[in-house]
This record gives sequence, structure tokens and C-alpha cells, in this order.
Amino acid sequence: MADRFRSIVVADAEVLPGRSFRRAYQFWLEAKGSEELPLISGIKPSKIPKEILARVALAGVEEGAKRFRIRLVGTGTVRDVGFDATNTMGEDIEGGDEIIRIHEQCVETRGPIFAQGRASWSPHDFKNYATLLLPFIDCSGAIKRILSYVEFS
Repeated sequence: MADRFRSIVVADAEVLPGRSFRRAYQFWLEAKGSEELPLISGIKPSKIPKEILARVALAGVEEGAKRFRIRLVGTGTVRDVGFDATNTMGEDIEGGDEIIRIHEQCVETRGPIFAQGRASWSPHDFKNYATLLLPFIDCSGAIKRILSYVEFS
């Protein structure tokens, strides 16, 4: 299963494949300012660029970074994958192991992760995905939210 996707830690927008991914990364950079990571309070729908809003998802990090509750899924992503995973746990999504591993990697590296792979968790088996995961911390410095931007092909 590990060879179904590839991921990299993002340190520069130039590694991202297109304007929308770069805009999502820029949003994250602006939210963090000079800090190591941005605070959860930086996730405001009014601040998320309109061109990426329909394709964002927000996951809550629970139980020591090993469980992820999907708190919000954008309307464009819901339409593309064929279901709304809002308010579900990552492990409850059939084929979601890949999603969990990428989220774990984001928590472990404490940085943005760009990943590409086959969307095995979508009922549309012809789809591939590319996603950028962006970590946000609480006041203790623990990563508690991961905002992701995703595109399908």
C-alpha cells in the first residue's frame, strides 16, 4: 500500500503544482507569520482564499496524533468523491489508511505535506488526488488541526 502514494515535506511553494496549491500554502504562511506554526485561531473561513475554499477539508487531531476527526469537507470535494465525510473518523473511511498516514506524517514532521496518489477511498476508482496538508497548533504547541487542499484528476 505504501507505494500507492508519494509525499514530500514542503519547504518552498515552488515544489507545488499550480496556483491553487501555492495559494493555499501562502494562506498558511500568512497565518503563521514569524512563528513556527500558525495557531488554530488562524483558520477563519473569511480568511481562506475563495478560489480554494470549496476544496478544503479540516481534520481535528485526536489521541496523540493517531486519530483524525474530519470536521469539515468543502462542497467541491464532496461533489468529486461522492460522499460527505464531515464528522467521521479517518479510520471509518473505507480505504482511508493512506489519508491517515499522510495526516500522521504532517503531525510527525510538524510541517506542510504535499501528497499524490490514487483516491482508493473514493467510490470513483478512476480518480487520483493531490493534496497539501497544513498543520495548525493550539496554545500548548500541539498540532490539533490540519487544513488540507485537495484536487482530483
